Amino acid sequence: MPRSFFLACLLPLLAGGCAVAAPVPALPPLALTESHPLAGQIWDPAAHKFVTPAETAARFAAARVISLGETHDNPDHHALQAWAVQALVAQGAAPSVAFEMIDRDHQAELEAATSDLDQLGKAVGWEARGWPAWRFYQPIAAVALAAGGRLAAANLPADSTRALARGTAAPELVSRLGLDQPLPAADQEALAEEIRVSHCGLMPDAAIPGMVRVQRARDASLAEVVAALAGTGPVVLIAGSGHTRTDRGVPVRLRELVPGLDQIAIGLIEVEAGVNDPAAYAARFQAS
Repeated sequence: MPRSFFLACLLPLLAGGCAVAAPVPALPPLALTESHPLAGQIWDPAAHKFVTPAETAARFAAARVISLGETHDNPDHHALQAWAVQALVAQGAAPSVAFEMIDRDHQAELEAATSDLDQLGKAVGWEARGWPAWRFYQPIAAVALAAGGRLAAANLPADSTRALARGTAAPELVSRLGLDQPLPAADQEALAEEIRVSHCGLMPDAAIPGMVRVQRARDASLAEVVAALAGTGPVVLIAGSGHTRTDRGVPVRLRELVPGLDQIAIGLIEVEAGVNDPAAYAARFQAS
């Protein structure tokens, strides 16, 4: 897959953005550039048009939650996430940043490590858990903290993840995460197929239902943390693109937890050679 990128506004829930009084920082140069007409472009699928960085920043300023979906090993995605936080800060915000990459039971270690960002990744076991190098994410945290924001661990703890995968989780946890309510059949199968594909077809069929539960549980955990933070200021969620889907991801759970919450989701998408229609990418995420 070509490693050039296309930034898509996938959840334009807001009625309209406010004017941006402060200058909006320029989009960062892409490190993994290739010739593609969509590289670095921002697409609004609801309006069926490209939008400018300033227009996108205006939507950020009007939102309480900004979910930024990434491909984890893509450094350009992390640079664009840092740009989004900078755009919020330039407009006077002190955003909280919630990370999928840190389990919620490591919040204390996270807070203790904010005084030395160079060592934060090691303190929370970032790379030891298989995530790409902390240095790619560090600028995101640095911008938020410098503005007076905070960092939050948002992923489901490992012991809960294991119990849900095995089907042995306590009923209270299952209910709290909304897993006692079945997905529509089409969404269930689509999520199962997504998991099969992401594991290159090597996941045993018997393991798929447990993985579906885990994916839904992680969405719910991320949403819980974001919803709690949204009462104190804007929140930026840093998570894999599957978690930020507008049809069955965190945004859906957030609507259940906090009806009427102003939120926007951005999909950071790797474009493909020969696929030049932005609507084709949006359709993969059920954005229209």
